[in-house]
Amino acid sequence: MHRSGQAGVEYIVLIGVLMFFFIPIVYYSLTQATTSVKFSQVENIVNRVGKAADAVYALGPGAAEIIPITIPEGVVGTQIGGPAEHEIVLNVTGYSGISDVHVSTKANITGSLPIEKGTYYIKVEALSGGIVNITVR
Repeated sequence: MHRSGQAGVEYIVLIGVLMFFFIPIVYYSLTQATTSVKFSQVENIVNRVGKAADAVYALGPGAAEIIPITIPEGVVGTQIGGPAEHEIVLNVTGYSGISDVHVSTKANITGSLPIEKGTYYIKVEALSGGIVNITVR
């Protein structure tokens, strides 16, 4: 009987050692996967808004498009227009700090995008003078 008690302790120690190595690997994998999904969502947002801006710019003044977007958690800033007035930028926190996700458009763009997590309807409208306005509807 003394032998079976020792085997039970050895199994407990073995499981403890395996969990010591396994839990950090699982945590790191989940963190990386979450960050990857967040960046994919943000890239999708800027690409959709950029394509909508180019589409209404091509149609001319008065053209408008309303697109739904879902802002993920971790978006800390947005910039519409940029220095050259042709860029949409979302700043997002990731595993290694804050990164910028951006897209360039053909049109001069102005407006704003939300940074709070949630689903929004964005109105992309061509104005006179070749300007495209992006606003939350």
